Amino acid sequence: MSKTYPLLVSCVPRTRTESFHEVLYTDNVAGVGGSYTRVSLKRGSRFLYRVGDPVGKSMRQIRRDNRGDLTGGDEVFDKWMQALASAAEQIADAANQLSVPESGKPRYVALLPVLVVSDDTLWVADYLSNGSLQRDPFTIPEITFYLGRKYELPRERVTFTISHLHIYTRGHVHTLFEQIAGGGGIWPELFNT
Repeated sequence: MSKTYPLLVSCVPRTRTESFHEVLYTDNVAGVGGSYTRVSLKRGSRFLYRVGDPVGKSMRQIRRDNRGDLTGGDEVFDKWMQALASAAEQIADAANQLSVPESGKPRYVALLPVLVVSDDTLWVADYLSNGSLQRDPFTIPEITFYLGRKYELPRERVTFTISHLHIYTRGHVHTLFEQIAGGGGIWPELFNT
């Protein structure tokens, strides 16, 4: 991405069914032969991906002409799908590590894929639910993109879903790490209620 060829994310308000994230966790379960560690799934919704907030539905690498107007562009699906393909391996590894008993304490895994682009190259076209463009495209430091990508974990009998891709500009990605370090809405509703 460059200022001449920025990334344009077309957004609509997030629906209730898109307002979730999933976390893998362990718990100890009593079984016939004694207790064992089980990998389970919890789904959260209230904090991280709020209903009605803008969420990306399509991405294009576009061109800015000499006047600064945005024109045409190419889908960038292949570029970020490579990252999601490798996520399957990371999820399976995480599930394997979680299933190893460790002092009886529960452990948690969240997967938040991130795409980082150069500063001033992330643009948003904000649409209403009916498809009407709210205003001209504008630059923004971060946006989420809805994925709803499912990964089967047959051994655990769980289907894990990565709900969103986080897109940040290089100069703003530190805010994601600060949000995660502070809990970031990932854990509170799942394990403190």
